[in-house]
This record gives sequence, structure tokens and C-alpha cells, in this order.
Amino acid sequence: ASMLRLAWAASHLELDVSEVDGRIEVDMHGAATFVRVPMVSSVLRGLPAGREVLVHIDHVRYVDHAVLETLGEWEEGYERDGGTVTIAWHELRQRAVPGTAPRPAERPRPNVA
Repeated sequence: ASMLRLAWAASHLELDVSEVDGRIEVDMHGAATFVRVPMVSSVLRGLPAGREVLVHIDHVRYVDHAVLETLGEWEEGYERDGGTVTIAWHELRQRAVPGTAPRPAERPRPNVA
């Protein structure tokens, strides 16, 4: 039973969409992993265009690169179409599963003679 609970917790993600003071709020709860990319994409694509959207990540336990990429691509397209998006990117990246977050480009090392 504990293995089932662990598997559920490791893959469960909810996105609750509401409207507050004229803006759309998306509350993410759980584990944002590649398994949930289709659901995340579907919910985000279903939001009305041209609005102010606030994505809450307070209850995201962890996130992987696939979901970070999905959110980033959606944000770019949504804003290109006239909407605005607020996501606490720094905080969200801190919740990235080790080894899945995009790494900063390595700096070239000086040649040692």
C-alpha cells in the first residue's frame, strides 16, 4: 500500500483554474512531471486568450524539465497573442528534479600552457 501511495504522490498533479478580480489564476498542486505534460498543455491551451494569468506554484512539490519547457513555450505564445503571464520562475526552477533542469552553459576554460 505504501508503494502505491508513493507512486500516486510521484505522479499526481492538479491544476485548478479560477477567475479572481478579472484575472485567471492557475493553482498547481503536486508533482509536475513529463507524465502530466498532456494535461498541463490541455489546461493551458484552454485558457481564454488575451487575459492576465497568474500561475501559482506554491504547492508544486517538484517539477521536471518537460513541464518547465511546456510552461515556458505556453507563456511565450500566450504573451505573443496579447496576454500576460506571471510565473515565479526562480522558485519553480528551485523545485526541479535534480538532473532535469536546464543547465547554464558552461564557461570555456582558459587554456593552460
